[in-house]
Amino acid sequence: MRKGQSFRHPAEGATFLGTMVAIALLAALVGVAYPFLSAAVGAIERAIARGSGAAKASVLSASVLTLASRVLPPFWAPPAGTADGNGVSWCWIDGDPASTFSVSADDDSIVVEADGAAFAVTGLESPEVTWLEGSDGAPFGLSVRFSSGGVEYGIDAAFGAFPYVPEAGL
Repeated sequence: MRKGQSFRHPAEGATFLGTMVAIALLAALVGVAYPFLSAAVGAIERAIARGSGAAKASVLSASVLTLASRVLPPFWAPPAGTADGNGVSWCWIDGDPASTFSVSADDDSIVVEADGAAFAVTGLESPEVTWLEGSDGAPFGLSVRFSSGGVEYGIDAAFGAFPYVPEAGL
């Protein structure tokens, strides 16, 4: 090489071909990772739905069991509850015949009313409120059933004045 002659350096930076190879590699990585990421997102959504359903069941369970345990009719009193296609109501809260509560089901909610206050748990599937009945057909508690997040829930609550032993399979 002669003195004074300089080397010609190639232009610095990425070439078009190098850029296209990098883009192709990134696309391949995204294509491989997508099924795993979408499965993880789906699992998270299902877990959130189940957690929400469990929270709703917990709130309803605590409320219904507490109210049912407060029903204390005297032994001589005839059954003092009413039922329609959507729910049940009963008196004798804390032994007072004038104090009542009701639990009713709507298309997608269950409403609990007692002591002049009410609340609703919404976003339920197939809510149902019925009596728990003895062998003689007399009600001794209430049953609440619903689904949420793909899980079925059931609450059986005997009134405070009646013992309750669940049957097998409940």
